[in-house]
This record gives sequence, C-alpha cells and structure tokens, in this order.
Amino acid sequence: MPANLHDDRSSDATSEAAATNEQLILRVRMLGRRLERAENEARDLRRSGGGGGSPTSDGRADALQRRIDELESSTSWRVAKYLREAKTLSARARPVAARLARGRLSAGSDGAAAGATDASPAPAPTAGLRTGGAFNYFSREADEALLQSRLRVVAAGLGLAVAHSDDTSPVTPEERLEAEAPRTRSAWWLIAVGYLGSLPSDDLLELLLDDAEAGRLELAFARLRSARAQSTGQWQVTAPLRLVEGPLIDATFAATTALHTGVQRVVRNTVPVWVQRAGDATLAVLDPAARAWRAPTGAERHRLLEWDDSLLGREPAGDDALPSEVLVPWRTVVVIPELKPKGDLESLRAMASSGANELAAIVYDLIPVSAGEFVPEGVTASFGTYISMIKYSTRVSAISESAAVEFEAMDAVFQAQGIRGPLVRAHQLPLVPPPPATDPGRITALRRSPDVPLVLQVGSIGPHKNQRATLAAATALWDAGTEFEVIFVAPNSWDSGDFALGIREQQEAGRAVSAVNGISEEQLWALYRAAHVVVLPSYVEGYGLPIAEALSVGTPVITSDFGSMAEIARGNGSLLVAPRDHQALAAALSTVLTDTAAYARLKSEAEGVVPSSWSAYADAVWAWLSRGEDD
Repeated sequence: MPANLHDDRSSDATSEAAATNEQLILRVRMLGRRLERAENEARDLRRSGGGGGSPTSDGRADALQRRIDELESSTSWRVAKYLREAKTLSARARPVAARLARGRLSAGSDGAAAGATDASPAPAPTAGLRTGGAFNYFSREADEALLQSRLRVVAAGLGLAVAHSDDTSPVTPEERLEAEAPRTRSAWWLIAVGYLGSLPSDDLLELLLDDAEAGRLELAFARLRSARAQSTGQWQVTAPLRLVEGPLIDATFAATTALHTGVQRVVRNTVPVWVQRAGDATLAVLDPAARAWRAPTGAERHRLLEWDDSLLGREPAGDDALPSEVLVPWRTVVVIPELKPKGDLESLRAMASSGANELAAIVYDLIPVSAGEFVPEGVTASFGTYISMIKYSTRVSAISESAAVEFEAMDAVFQAQGIRGPLVRAHQLPLVPPPPATDPGRITALRRSPDVPLVLQVGSIGPHKNQRATLAAATALWDAGTEFEVIFVAPNSWDSGDFALGIREQQEAGRAVSAVNGISEEQLWALYRAAHVVVLPSYVEGYGLPIAEALSVGTPVITSDFGSMAEIARGNGSLLVAPRDHQALAAALSTVLTDTAAYARLKSEAEGVVPSSWSAYADAVWAWLSRGEDD
C-alpha cells in the first residue's frame, strides 16, 4: 500500500475518533442537563406534597390541591415524561463518560453502542397524515423520529453539521441546536417552525429569545415541545419540512376565493406571469387554520393561474388530501401581491421583523388610514395591523404614483419608531388591450333602454366611490329632459341603503337606471364597449381600474381631478371634475351627452390611447420585488 494512502486513512481514522469523542461529550452534557431538570422536578413534587406528610387541615389540603393543579398545568410537568426517560439514558451514558474522562475511549464498538441508544429512522414522508378521512396519529416514537427529522432540516438551514437520518449519531439534531444554534431572532424563528410547522407569533419569539439570552435554553426548548404537543394531529405538525430557497409567492386569497374584484384582477393577471418567468419561484398558500405554507391544490392553482368566467361565484371545493409537506422560506424573499387577513398579518410581521426572510408586497392604497370616514367600521383598526407588517417589509410596489407618494410619506412615521421602512417604487397598472369583442347581445338582458346612450359606473357600492353623486347628476339631467340610461356595476357593497332607495325612486319615476352584480368578464367588457361614457367621481382611489379599462376600448371617462384618477385620465379622452361639486359633475355629464363636437374630440383621444400589457407590468414588478432591480 502506498505510504501516502496509508497516512490518509490513518488520518481519517483519527478524525473519526475525535469526532466521536466530541459527539459523546456533547451527548453526556445534554443528558446531564436533562437529569438535573428531572431531579428538580422530583424535588418540586416532594415539596408540593409537604415532604410526604398528610395534610392536617382543610386549608392546607386546598393549598396542596392548588399546587398540584398548577404543577400539572405547567410546562415542566408536560415535558416530564421526556425528562424521566432522560434519566435512564443518563445512567447508560455514565460509564461512557467515565471512560472519556480517562481518555481511553476509541472509535470502536463502544461508540456505536452509545449511539444506538436513541437512534431511529425518520418516518416516511406520508406517515401520520390523514387516511380514509381520519387522522392516523403517530406513536410517541414515530413522532419523536419525525421531530428529529424536521430539526435536522432546521439545523442544516442554520449551517450546523448534523448526521443523516440513517446514521447512528449519539447527538440528536435537537441537542445540536440546543448547543450550537445562533442566539438570533431569525434562528429562533426557524427553530420554532421546525417544532410547530406553523409561523410563530411575535410573543413566542420574544419568549424564546429572552430565554436564550438568559441562558435558559432548556426552558426555551420545553416551551416549543409543549406548544407542539398541543397541536398533535394537525397536518403542519405531522408533515415533513422543505426549506424554500428561491422566492415564495403567497397569493392565498385569490387562490381560495371566487371573488374577482380589483385586487383579484391584478393578482390573477400578474402571478401567472411570475410563475412562468421565474423558474426558481414557489407558489404557496398560507393555510388559515394551520398558519403554515403549503402547495396549492389543483383547484386553487386553476383559480389563480387560469381564471375564467366559469369560476365566477363558485366557492372553493373542499380537498380531501392533506398537504405532503410544510413549505418554509428561509433567507429568501416572500412576495405578497394582495391584502391579508389580520391573523396572517401578525404571523408575517413576526417573520419579517425576525430577519428570517425579506418581505415584499404590492400595495394598493392607504384609504383606511388616510380616509377612514369612507370605510366600514373596524376596517381602519384592522388596516393598522396591515401597516404593522408593511413597515417591516424590504420593498413595496405601489400601483400608481399617487399611492407611492402615500406610502413614502409613511417613512417618517416608521423612522420615528426606529424602523427603516420599505423602499417604495411606483409601477402604474397597465392600460391593457381589451379582450376580443363578443356578441353585443350578451348584455341585452342587463339594459332597460338599449336605444339611448349608456352611462356606466363600475365599482363596489360605498361612500368613497361616490355613486350618490352620479345618481344625483343623472337625476338633474333626467329632470331637464335628457334621455340616457345609467348602469352601476357593483361587485359588492357595504353601504347601499340610501343609494338603493334612490335607485328605486328613479325606477318608479320611469327612469332607466339599475345596479347589477355577478356579471361575467365578457359582459363587463361588452358594457365598457357599449357605454357612451364611464363615470368614476371617487373621493379617493389607489388607482382607478375602471378608468384604464374604459380607455382601453376607446370609451371617454368622467373622473375626479386629483390623485391617481387624474394621473391616469388627464389628456386621455377624459373630463376631470371636483367630485364634491355635484353641479360640475352634472355639467360634465351633460357635455358628453349633448355636445356632439366635444364628445367626438373626447372619443378620438380615448381611441388614441396606447395600451401596455399585464406582462410588461408583471415583469417590472417582479424585478423590483424579488431582486430590488428597477426596470
């Protein structure tokens, strides 16, 4: 045998022996900690029982019962079974420790035997998942094996060397984390996800970090085991983890709802481009019950990536199969193109503030904060939670220059809290080419007077959309003898009482006016094409999508003379008015209905608008949100 090869092998054997010694030293140290905790637990039990004596009064008996109740509800008691088992393991390890101290341990059979005391293979990925409509709960041994398998993924993510699942290392991934995990907020975020499968809260992260900084590591890990035990049987606890290293796209609401209003229209036209162009991106749904990311089901992918009118108004169908894994973004960027419910926001804020991942989002407006008088009660408070997430974001893309100005103005507020706040860029939503024209007869049933000019307003019924002003202006012109029809397309509403009464009064007077909802995309675009003018006199908008859609088919617009609405409409076949001046709105409406020359000019300008595309918009937004690159 060549000398150099012999030397290499001898060196390898020495290294292996040293590594084994290091692992066993760590193992004994961990078992010693567990033994100490077990002894403390026994001492607490003896004290609670008064040293084994019997109570001599009802008061002492009541106090003892309260102490026992407190003990049995404590974290220490819930994890006591693991500590008692550790005592047995410790007894087995003591002879090994003695030989270590004498320096006579070699990398031979003793090391293998010591390592075999708690080594067990990780379960198959689908073990413990629901089968036949019921949960197949883990045995304690299988659950412990799965936990160690998940923590092995966590340790690898933190850059810690851990044995493979089929090795007989005497040091478990949990013990490696307890000994060597970085004492940082981001590391504890990942460790918590390893135990729970779900996104941890701010409060839990604070407790864990406080424990770690105070040297109470055993308490931190006991907290996590206790929290995990309370979630037994939930899919996010029984499924394996997969670290996601590329960008993760969370478009949960659009994937799980049949609603198709403004935000969902943006998401469903943008995310498919991202998925197609970004080869390393992962599409995910944040499960509302589990508070964990998972892959979307087939129905959810179809609803998000291949939307069509057949899905309109249909609620998501239930899916029998549980997810096969928990998706865990790590040291990457999480991209959110939509708004989020409060429960998700708190978890996402904790993730972003921990530094575990960057958070990037499309932002739409600050209406609930800047114009709270126009939103339903309670929305402003909920929106505050949304802002508490956004302030920890790295980058945001605003849908208009006006929206960008609003979010940039928030930077001073964030800096006053010692928070940097996100970098803001404006990416105006596109003036998209319309879909091909369809049979005009598709809207026959929607019209009350098809032979007169059509005035159209599109948007959810609410104070800031100012439908009352449109109805008031229309009433004044009807009273003056002008003939035309008004249709309000309202996907939903939250404050329509007086407005609905006003429509009924005009209908009873013989006027052609109606409010419709639940119409298809084909019908909506047919109405845009058939309209003489589209009206949007809102008090505030993040963008004003109906303006862009009307101009894309060459239909003139009447809209407000400020903000994003003026930004889109000015010089593009539109009349701009002060939305609180009802007489000015009535005059503008009269102009487009009665002044032939003025209308022809507006129509020509609208037809000359150069369209852009959702694809170009999506590319620019993705470059900014995922990589911080300006288009």
